[in-house]
Amino acid sequence: MQTNAKNDDWTNVKAKVVKRKRHDLVKYRQRGIEITKSSAAYQNYIKLVPKHKRTMEMPTTPHPADDNWKRSVNAWRFQLDCMFGSSPINTETKGVEIHESLYSKSVPIEGSSYERI
Repeated sequence: MQTNAKNDDWTNVKAKVVKRKRHDLVKYRQRGIEITKSSAAYQNYIKLVPKHKRTMEMPTTPHPADDNWKRSVNAWRFQLDCMFGSSPINTETKGVEIHESLYSKSVPIEGSSYERI
């Protein structure tokens, strides 16, 4: 009987350790998302494309508890860089043209290191 009690206690300890590691992992990933959201590319994105005008092809923030998080966050960052560049865009003079060009598949975005495919 005592062996089962020890096994139950050990199982509870292991479950707590796993839960704590998962919590730390999600916290670490959330910090990575915050860093990306402070980038010039993300700031250009939120200035130029209101939420209600975003399409399925546009970058979406990955969930920090996603099992494929590394792949998702890398794709998200790549999309942001391709579409909105890494340098700030002057939204007063070029915002309208850039915003309209988001819906075209072959127009390069000024300040981007890649062309949109």
